[in-house]
This record gives sequence, C-alpha cells and structure tokens, in this order.
Amino acid sequence: MTGVSRVVVAAFAALSVTAAASAEVPRRRIPPAPWHAVESWSVGGSGSTAPLRLRDGRVVVFTRGPSTVVVVDGVRGAVRSNALEARPSEEPAPWSDAHGRVAVRCETTLYRVGTDGRVRATAALAAGDLAGVVPRSDGTEVAVVRASDHVDFAALRADGTVAAVRSLAGSSTTEAVGFGRDEVIIGVPRGLAVFDVAGAVRVLPSVDGVTHLARAGDAVFAVTEHAMHRIGDDGALGPPHPLPAPTRGWTTASDGTALAWIDGPQPTLLRVRPDGSIAARFAAPPFVESLDTDDAGTMVLATRRGRIVALEADGRTRWVVDLQRPIVTSLALGDGDAWVATADGALLHLAPAAETDDAHR
Repeated sequence: MTGVSRVVVAAFAALSVTAAASAEVPRRRIPPAPWHAVESWSVGGSGSTAPLRLRDGRVVVFTRGPSTVVVVDGVRGAVRSNALEARPSEEPAPWSDAHGRVAVRCETTLYRVGTDGRVRATAALAAGDLAGVVPRSDGTEVAVVRASDHVDFAALRADGTVAAVRSLAGSSTTEAVGFGRDEVIIGVPRGLAVFDVAGAVRVLPSVDGVTHLARAGDAVFAVTEHAMHRIGDDGALGPPHPLPAPTRGWTTASDGTALAWIDGPQPTLLRVRPDGSIAARFAAPPFVESLDTDDAGTMVLATRRGRIVALEADGRTRWVVDLQRPIVTSLALGDGDAWVATADGALLHLAPAAETDDAHR
C-alpha cells in the first residue's frame, strides 16, 4: 500500500475507529467564510499525528520525534507535554473513547491517555495493522489487528486492558466495523468474519473481492469494485447496487448517508443512501487525502500540500484555502474553527477572518 493510500484509508476509517455516541460531543460546524491561520503553536517535536479536539475545547496531538503527547489550551495559552515510552503510529489517528480518554496506538501497544496528558492504561496487541477499535454498548471495546496470515479480535475491558484474544487464520480485506448487537465484522477472502459477544468467531459466505465495509445509517454494506451489497441481520448479502467505478475509501456523513471517494483522472464523490441507492454524484478536488463532514453535512477535504476545500452537501464549492505548507490532512473540526498539524511540527488554529479580528481586539 502506498503512502498516499495509507492516508486515505486512515481518513476514511472513521467509521471503524470511533467512540460511543454522547450528548456532550461538541458541535462541529464549517463556517460560511474561509479559514485562515489565527495562531501557530509549536508542539516541540516532529512527525505529528492528526490533532484531536477534546470536549472541553483543548487539543491533543502526539509526536514521534521525540515520542510525546501534547495538550494545547488555546484559550489559556497553555501547552502541556508528557513523554511516551513508545513511538505513536501514523494510523489510525488518535480518538476519544467512551470514557473521555484519548486512545492512540504506539507500536504494538494501545495507550489510553487522560486529559492531563498522563497514561491511564495500556493494552499490548499483536503486530500488524489496526483494522479498527469498535465500541460496545457496555463500555467495552474490540480491537481488531490484521496480519498477513491471521486476524486477532482482542476484547478490551472498560479500563482499556485486554480481557481475551481470539485469532482467525487467514488474511483480511477490509477494515472492521460494528455490526448487529455488539458484534464486529471484517471482510476476509470469500467471506465475512463475525466476532460475537460470547467471544466466538464465525465466517459467513460472501461475494468475492470485498474491498470495504461501508455504513449508511444503520445499514452496513459489503463493497466490491463494481457493486455494494447490504448485509442482512443474519449476515446474508442483499442484491447488488452497481457502482460506477472502484472506490478508494468510505466514510459516514452526519445525515446518515455514506460518502465514497472514487479516484482517477476525474475524482468523484458519491453520496449513498441507507437503501443502497446513489443520492448524489459530484466532482471532487484532485489530490484529496482526507474527508470529513460537519453536523449539517458540509464537507471539508484536504491535501498534504495544505489545500483545504469546503463543499456544500450537494457538492458545490463553498470556499478554498491554501495554507501553502505541508500538513497532516485530518483536521480537528470545532464550532466554526479547526486545528491542523503541519509537517514541520506546528499546530495551526484556523478560523474565519471575522473571528480573528474579534479575537485580537
């Protein structure tokens, strides 16, 4: 997998690495006016991960040279940095778990960090790609690690430690997502592997060539190069819904639809309804490596070179910003503002010009 592909997969993996829903999640809003850099913070290291916005408005970012966790309080102008024993991984991006802790993978260990920047718990996982950490309704999680010859399902306790591990021989072809009643599903050659609440793994027959598992509302689809099939409650696949071209990645929008990225000479975005029908198809900017949506369905896309494009829900361009410096493409959205990490070790706070003028009066 190329470096560019890894970035896109990580960006679209939000459907599989996610925290449980909470009424306290801050509002996410892309403003009508374009962003520009309000402030720049040094994070004291290189190789930053994507930033993560906490519920209290502070921002967390991890660096790999040296290995640190950095907590930035933009309101108070304070920065706190703590050392980590292991090097944070490039993917997936850090996320908040159901208990308000920050989770990040460092080499083969999954760390849980408190909002004070101190490590609260660790979970040793097998070597391989982290295909997803799926939350369950009781506050526990399942971490799925895939290697070339096996897939591990690690059941995690509410405190973040490992309770049990179940392995399945063979490779996998997709990320892992939640399915049914606290089950976890992942694509494997010629099938779908399901890890249930009792800790058992079963393999269900499927179509060949499943490349993604996509979620639209409560529906989960098995996606191949040419079609998508809704996965029934019993694991059986529904009829195919044709796709115009192979998709590079998927994410779930705030309105319950799924967004698919089609690469190629004419990059395209598809908006797919929970019934599998295509609601909209529109041109996308070139060289985009991350995609996110706000609470109203407005999209924001970014490239590694620092170009950020806001699109309306129907695909019309709202605005374009060029930061003219390389960035980590996943943004931390807020209520009208955003945070982005740069490749040279800075953390930028972005906001519309009107908000900047108010902030500096």
